[in-house]
Amino acid sequence: MRWASACSLRWRSGRLKWSGFLAAVLLMVPLWVHAQDANPGNAKAETDQAESDQEIDVDLWHAVIGSTTVTALLVGNQIYLQPFDVFTFVKVRADPAADGTSLSGYYIDENRKYFINNVEKSITYQEKTTKLSPEEYIVRSTGGYLRSDIYEKIFNLKCNFDFRGLSVELKSGEPLPAESESKYAAKRKNIYGQTEEEKPDITFGLHRSLFSLGVVDYSGAYSYTQGMGPFATPSQYSLFGGGQLLGGDMDATIQGESQQKIDWKSVPWQWRYSVQNSDLLRQILIGRQDPLFTTMQLPDSMIGIQLSNVNTSYKTSFSNYTISDHTEPDWTVELYINDALVNYTKADQTGYYKFVIPLSYGSTNIKLKFYGPYGEVRTSVVQLRIPYTFLPPGHVEYTLTGGTLIDHPGITNSTGQLDMKLGVSTAMTVGGGVRYQETPNLVGGNLHTPFGEAEYTPYGSGSLRVSGGILLSGEYYQNSGYRGTISITGPLGLSMDGEYDKAVFAPGAADSTQRAVSASDPFYVINQRKLALNMPLPFEIGSLRMTAQDLPVNNDSGNLAVTAETLLNLFGTSVNLSATYNFLRDRYKLYETGDGTGEAGLSLMLFGGIVARPSTSIDYTTKKFQLAQLGITKSFGDWGNLSVTGTHSFTGTSNAVQLSFRTTLPFSQLGLSSGAGTGQPVTAGATVQGSIGFDGDVGFYGGNRPEVRRGGVEVVPFIDQNENGRWDPGEPLVPHFGLERAAGKVIATDSGILKIMDLEPYNHYFMKTSTSELDNISLIPKFTSFEITPPANGFARVDIPLASAGQIEGYVTSIKNGKPEGLGGARLKVRHWGHDGDTDEVKLTEDLLSYSNGEFYYMGITPGTYRIEIDPDQLRILHSTCTPPYIEFVVKGKEDGDVINGLNFTFEHLAVTPATPPPNPVPSPNH
Repeated sequence: MRWASACSLRWRSGRLKWSGFLAAVLLMVPLWVHAQDANPGNAKAETDQAESDQEIDVDLWHAVIGSTTVTALLVGNQIYLQPFDVFTFVKVRADPAADGTSLSGYYIDENRKYFINNVEKSITYQEKTTKLSPEEYIVRSTGGYLRSDIYEKIFNLKCNFDFRGLSVELKSGEPLPAESESKYAAKRKNIYGQTEEEKPDITFGLHRSLFSLGVVDYSGAYSYTQGMGPFATPSQYSLFGGGQLLGGDMDATIQGESQQKIDWKSVPWQWRYSVQNSDLLRQILIGRQDPLFTTMQLPDSMIGIQLSNVNTSYKTSFSNYTISDHTEPDWTVELYINDALVNYTKADQTGYYKFVIPLSYGSTNIKLKFYGPYGEVRTSVVQLRIPYTFLPPGHVEYTLTGGTLIDHPGITNSTGQLDMKLGVSTAMTVGGGVRYQETPNLVGGNLHTPFGEAEYTPYGSGSLRVSGGILLSGEYYQNSGYRGTISITGPLGLSMDGEYDKAVFAPGAADSTQRAVSASDPFYVINQRKLALNMPLPFEIGSLRMTAQDLPVNNDSGNLAVTAETLLNLFGTSVNLSATYNFLRDRYKLYETGDGTGEAGLSLMLFGGIVARPSTSIDYTTKKFQLAQLGITKSFGDWGNLSVTGTHSFTGTSNAVQLSFRTTLPFSQLGLSSGAGTGQPVTAGATVQGSIGFDGDVGFYGGNRPEVRRGGVEVVPFIDQNENGRWDPGEPLVPHFGLERAAGKVIATDSGILKIMDLEPYNHYFMKTSTSELDNISLIPKFTSFEITPPANGFARVDIPLASAGQIEGYVTSIKNGKPEGLGGARLKVRHWGHDGDTDEVKLTEDLLSYSNGEFYYMGITPGTYRIEIDPDQLRILHSTCTPPYIEFVVKGKEDGDVINGLNFTFEHLAVTPATPPPNPVPSPNH
């Protein structure tokens, strides 16, 4: 399945009916041809030779992206830059024509196309053409040069030219792709945690609250049908609220319809308490809802509790699992597991990407985000069950779960499960457990066994890594069945996954489902065999994926479903072909079922960023077309999307059209839709969703994404006037303070407070501060890095005191021939100095050395009491002393920074005592 591509071509048939396929494709050939760009002429752009200009090298730089050196034209005091150089630097798509006559691409967003014509000296951007004068655009043999102020006029990209430094600073009115990429890279870097060399200056523990209101995720839907009253159709709503209670996080869900009363007894809720830095107990869960517990699911009629020492965050392990698919070529793909970013990669030229991820177990939510090279963002969410479990050798994990009926609590109406895992070696992990129940048929509601006795159902599991590319897993559930899986990863992107499930019926049972609450319960085992193969095609034109699933009816017969999917990259267009067919199996003989349908579709990019998606479906049993559909979509950046879809049915006389519009606002997402058809009433609908929250420190906040069970950090940069390290009323905040490494979405308020949202709660995050955008460059923070653990449904607050940096100055001299001379190369040490004599060395950004004339100075000392001295190790090696041996000084917190001078030292060489020669030997009497 192609996550990010809108192109789809589906085919369902026993035999591939190529005639029907060609007929479907031919219907769309005219549209595809019409969408292709006309080839530019071969006329060579004329060359302007301006005698008054000269080529120079200038530094092109951006505060976040960095810098590079490009060739520019200098005409008087005006600078001209090549658009290709500028756009390449900021990662805006720029495709030069083969003959050099033009440059095309899109600016930041896919729908904001531009075209620079060197022949006509014009720029077409967002369907608006601007003619350029010879003073605004100069064409040379090396390409076109655009005057710096025109970038701001057309693209809102300011180019500030510094004639003295021969540099050009770029400033944009919106985030540039390279700027966003830099932030994403910093975010991705955080998933690996800090290295051993990166230790935080300060660590903040988990902040717990006895009670906090937290956040509410809301959604609603309204629909109207012609001929019915405005409120005849019930409106649907959902409220998912979360807060903090007794040091843990709590949430509950209320959902229903406008014409129904809320059944408060059926409201699902949970309370979770996380234990930090403990191997014995990590998490306590109490509540009632079906997906609450990881190893065992409880019916809605039960309330449960779970104790576990499993790490609350996504854990790494000693083996891997491979996920591979296709997206656009050269796109960056991020992998989120249980809403935690665990890895990212970059697709190759064919769009193929692969993740080799650390393994987890149980039902895992996997989310993929796709980032194009020029600012595009797409998201896909899938559900995947990973059967492999690997733990460090000797490590034991347990999960104890229990539940009882809400209306009739007691041991006779209870169920429970103990699940354990043991790491035998880096290549093997074994597990097992037992399930206790007094209710053999929880689904049917039978609350007692035939004899009123408790039942204990044991089970076991194991994972084995045969080699780096072969993984085996097995599971056994008494009176339910067993399953085995294998995963093989080969060279050149080849991979295969297989699964064999065998149900075992309990005595007197009709099937094996009586021990499971739902189909997602591991105890739910059915007879089936699965096989999946994924491989790239030769010459990098695409990939092939084949899957087969066999559902046995008895020992001799069964149902076999085979699917083949091919992704092709042809003529710059991606085509997805798939075929699925069902067979009746009698031992090794296959019989066709006779049903066959197919779908064909293309996705075409037209003018103005409009996307057209024609498609059709065919019934190959009757050899007739069933449906034809045409969808047209227009995106308006990140804030809106408009689509129109028309449908015609060949089996009847019905035609229909659907119109929908979606917009994204800071606090919500809104959707409007309307539809009508032949013989059908007019319908209309509206949807809304978002989140709003309250925190005692942060106040009210909100967003257009779900925030319940997520964490946040509030960073408060301020000028610490009373030097107590806390933000007190009246102390000024510092705007434009930043973070080099922030793990989540950063929102900067006008006052200067930063809100970091969408964090995994109870996880440890390492962050670095940044002062590059501060208006006062002398301000420096008391600490430059910190580690923090955010809670769920709330914010952890970090006060960052800043002060104006002080400057120290002095001289180091040496006495030679009775005269003082400046001494270069002396290394000086600066230490914090307390009244009780405690001292620790100050971490300077670079070694403090005296210059050749003996002078030294350093700017960046925070207010406080210090002691400065010449490095004792250097004095010992040089067999020297200095006067005075040290100097104490105080840096005060002045608004413009304190300056301490007069820190002068005199370097003196110690006299070297000449060695006494040995006495002359006494002559022997024999000589």
